[in-house]
Amino acid sequence: MSTELLVTLQVILVLVIAVVILLLMLRRQKKTIAYLTSILTTVKEDISGDSLDHHLQLELDDTTAHCSTETIAFQADYKPEDMAISIRYAALQGELSLLQEYAASTNPPWREKIKSYNTFAIQLSEGIEARLDAARTLLSEVHAEEINTKNAIIETLSKQKHALDEQLASLKPLSEMIGEITDESDSRHDLELKLYKALLALCENVEHSEKLREVVFLLHESFHTSQLQNEAAETTTTESQNNTEMLNNIIDKQNESISELRAQIKSLQSKIPGDELTQLVEDSQNSDLETDQDTKD
Repeated sequence: MSTELLVTLQVILVLVIAVVILLLMLRRQKKTIAYLTSILTTVKEDISGDSLDHHLQLELDDTTAHCSTETIAFQADYKPEDMAISIRYAALQGELSLLQEYAASTNPPWREKIKSYNTFAIQLSEGIEARLDAARTLLSEVHAEEINTKNAIIETLSKQKHALDEQLASLKPLSEMIGEITDESDSRHDLELKLYKALLALCENVEHSEKLREVVFLLHESFHTSQLQNEAAETTTTESQNNTEMLNNIIDKQNESISELRAQIKSLQSKIPGDELTQLVEDSQNSDLETDQDTKD
């Protein structure tokens, strides 16, 4: 009895172990089947392009979400950051279009493959051309402004040069007169005459110079008047000097005569008595007076 029970228990134990093993194997097979199913699904999606299509669509949505401009389409006046977003969006859109073409047809023609890229290339070329046109316009405006400024400066300088040339032409008689004064022997009269002629010629080159011409003429007359006065004064001074010299000579001679007379008187005093000497002096004076009277008559 115990042997049968033991055998029965062993059989039951073996069956339980077998069931457990079968359950474990079944669970393992389910995991393997699920894993293989996942791999098969992934491969199927990769083959059909659904997964790539999904990823590209997600990237397009993410790119669109990061766009801060009114439109994500490429524009030539965008900043570099916004332009990078537009370029990425156009590239992803081209890849997505190509993938969809492959999904619809096994072998799409080349023009269909390159169509999206051609569109983007046209946009990029137009954008570059627009930026070049904007740069040309800006440079032209700046260059035109610089040219206008330089032309205004040149015009102002030309006017100033013309005015200076006119002034130089009007001052030409005076400059020529100054250049002609090379002879140091010229008298004041000659120099004044040259200056007078130069000032008259200068007045001819200046508008409304009637009063100035009158002033020049008055200066000329004043010079001649003062010149005549100076000459008269010099003549008078010369005559006065001559008369003074004559008087000085007469006085010197009289002084010499007086000195000689005094010497003679002293010598006579030592030889002749005083009364006789006085009488001789009086006789001499009387004779001198008579001589002077005869001379006057």
